[in-house]
Parts: sequence; C-alpha cells; structure tokens
Amino acid sequence: TAKTEPVIAQELTMKVKDLTKNNIGIVKPMYYAKIGNGTAEGLSTLDLDIQIIANNKVRINLHGKPLAKAKLRVYAPNQWMQELDANDVGEVAFAMPWNGLYVLEVVTVEPVKGEYQGDKYDGVRHVSTLSVTK
Repeated sequence: TAKTEPVIAQELTMKVKDLTKNNIGIVKPMYYAKIGNGTAEGLSTLDLDIQIIANNKVRINLHGKPLAKAKLRVYAPNQWMQELDANDVGEVAFAMPWNGLYVLEVVTVEPVKGEYQGDKYDGVRHVSTLSVTK
C-alpha cells in the first residue's frame, strides 16, 4: 500500500537527445521517480535509485551499486534548494527544516555507447527523483 511501500514510476522510452550544446553529448535519457514513505527501505529495481537508509539520509545507487560522489539536489516546499555531494559509498545526509513535500534529485551520465530506435548515443543520462514529506 502507499503508506508502507514506495510508489515507483519510470520512463525508459525517451528518444535519443543531442545535448552537446549543454556539454552533455548525445545521450539516451532515462527517468525514474519514487514517492517514499520516509522510512528506511530496501533497494528498488530502478537503474538509478535514491534509497532512504535513515532519517534524512539516503544512499544513491546506480545498477544496484553505490554511486560515489553523486550530486544530490534537495528541493524544499518553499523552493529553497541545497546541493550536496555523496560520499565514497554514495551516502548523503540532508536537512528538512520545514514541513511539507521535499523532492530529492540525482542526475548522472553513464558513459556507455549504444543505439535506440536507430539512433546512436554516447551515454545514458539517468535522472532520478525521490519525493518525501516531513
């Protein structure tokens, strides 16, 4: 149920995008979103996952393995934002000073070449969000 299990969504069918003007390259976008219940949880099946491991602490995983030095953005209900660096094991603690909905976001480009629907790409751009309420 929604009160005990996270709600998960993903969009894996986006077309290849040329983001070279943004210094990102030609990438296959992949989007993942999760609404957490605020308590520690197990690893999900998402390729890029923001996993709650303690109160106001998460672990960022790529393909089930911790993503060291990932950048975590935390958006507060009043539009305040903080950007934090995960440690060597993909963990990061963050502040939640106000009541309301917080959105945590991680973006990473995985340097793997491939082809999707006839279009070649040089990397997979993973974007993952986790929404939690204080």
